[in-house]
Amino acid sequence: MADDDAVRAEVADGLAAIRDDHARGASAIAQEAARLLARICAAGMTGALPPATARELLRTTCQDVAAARPSMAPLAHVASYIWQAARAGAAETGLAAAQAAITALLAEAQTAPDRIATHIGVRLPPAARVVTLSRSATVTHVLLANAAHISAITCLEARPGGEGATAAWEIAAALTAQSWDGTVRLMADAALALAIAEADCVVVGADALLAEGDAVNKVGTHPLALAAQAAAIPCYVIAERIKIAPAGWRWQPESFAPALIAPLIPGVVVEAVVFERTPGALVTRISQDGSIDAHAVAQQAALLPMSFTDAP
Repeated sequence: MADDDAVRAEVADGLAAIRDDHARGASAIAQEAARLLARICAAGMTGALPPATARELLRTTCQDVAAARPSMAPLAHVASYIWQAARAGAAETGLAAAQAAITALLAEAQTAPDRIATHIGVRLPPAARVVTLSRSATVTHVLLANAAHISAITCLEARPGGEGATAAWEIAAALTAQSWDGTVRLMADAALALAIAEADCVVVGADALLAEGDAVNKVGTHPLALAAQAAAIPCYVIAERIKIAPAGWRWQPESFAPALIAPLIPGVVVEAVVFERTPGALVTRISQDGSIDAHAVAQQAALLPMSFTDAP
């Protein structure tokens, strides 16, 4: 009973941490969710929980993970992928299959940024001037990996939240350590047209790739993509396969505390909306597999049904 209580308490704490994590990107949070699900599998495989109990806890936790952040498809992707592995056969077999699926997901997460960096690198012109928005670990990795081909990086601040400033600091610190001789700038979101006028391309991350081809990312991405289109420069949305939303997943806008926009103003409803959809027609999606069109996204989404029914 003590083991059961300890595992369930750890799961509850892990879910709360996922819901409250507004500092890291969707991929990092999804990997943390995968590690939480792995601990449930381990509990059932080592005897801390009866296997049938562990698999049922895995099922309900997958369901909770999928719903934890309504704008982050990687959580639903991870939950669906792992439960599909766990649901067939005996409980012991299902837990082992789920553990193997988690190991594969986490291994892929380690290699995906390098593969995406290669795909972006061949698309950059010499001395490329890049504009980005918000803070994405994958974007930072890709820009650092291709620094030799980049002369300037402009980070838009990404309000509400302003994590673009943190991204600019991280990128500049890493490039200074490499003795890079380019320029890192931080600009207000409202200055995106000025940033685009001096750029060769846009590189942004994504919190979700929807089955219909649209990308979900921080507010400001849609106007940035429109500005890129008007300037006839490419807008690359880089997103690991884990960002593809399962079939049936419905994106819901997510908001932060209104105080990030303004203090209380009598008679005014302050909405700190955080994410928005950017039409797929405005962007080029790049995953570890290279450029992926809307049809490829839809095909992969169909392999991940949002179903958390009991094992047959």
